[in-house]
Amino acid sequence: MPTLNRKKSYVISSWSTVVHNGAGNEKFVTDKMVQFVRQSNMPGISAHIEDISAGLFGAKRKFLIVRQSNLPDYKIYIGVRDFGRHLDVSYFVAIEPSGFKRYMSKKMAGNPYVLSQNVDMFSQQDLYASAFIIKDYLKQTLMELYNDLKLDPTKLETKGRGFLDAW
Repeated sequence: MPTLNRKKSYVISSWSTVVHNGAGNEKFVTDKMVQFVRQSNMPGISAHIEDISAGLFGAKRKFLIVRQSNLPDYKIYIGVRDFGRHLDVSYFVAIEPSGFKRYMSKKMAGNPYVLSQNVDMFSQQDLYASAFIIKDYLKQTLMELYNDLKLDPTKLETKGRGFLDAW
């Protein structure tokens, strides 16, 4: 699996939670999410697992990455990892333009992401729909885990951060 440098990503929406005493359930959550994404039949959506690092020599973590073929600059990252005896679950929607696009955007507009953010109404609709559905699948998966672990489901944090969560 390749190691990718995420320093050139711009996170536009995020959500995270911790499942108390949920360590050891990473595979359950990840497998369930891959299954949900594949069975959803969302057009142009693919999912795979990659090792991600924060820098060239940084530590690696596994993430489920969801891509949409008509929006190649946008990716959804789902990270699930043991954190002590707990399970740390994170969801990020990021903009990651190619090096050339990032360079041209910075030269033309002073912002390396502005060309990637300039998408038509249909593409915005696709992005919002896929991001909502995937986050909803993740919450459903965690609710199933909460039930299996006999945890109080009202303790599941559901509020996200970012412009996709504004409405």
